[in-house]
Amino acid sequence: MEAVDGVKMLDGVSRAGMGTAPNLKFYAANVDTIVGIDFNAAMQPFALESAAQAGVEASKLQLVVGKAEALPLPDACVDAVVATHVSSTVVYGVGTCAANVRGRGL
Repeated sequence: MEAVDGVKMLDGVSRAGMGTAPNLKFYAANVDTIVGIDFNAAMQPFALESAAQAGVEASKLQLVVGKAEALPLPDACVDAVVATHVSSTVVYGVGTCAANVRGRGL
């Protein structure tokens, strides 16, 4: 993937509702650290498999059990939150995710 002019690499991304990580291949190359969060720990082996298939180094990925409505991360710890399906299924998901983004906005 080529960088777009004016767009910088991201230091860290939180992926709320990581699940099996089907979309990881679309953004992993432009991110230094990915924190994958899902309430179901049974999804972690599948997420790791997707990461390997996408060529994501294991050291880039940290998998955490947690819920989108209460992300287990400190405020302003990542550059972006990816919530592909969570934002449509979790009532308070988007507002909660915003607190974790550096600069406090989406």
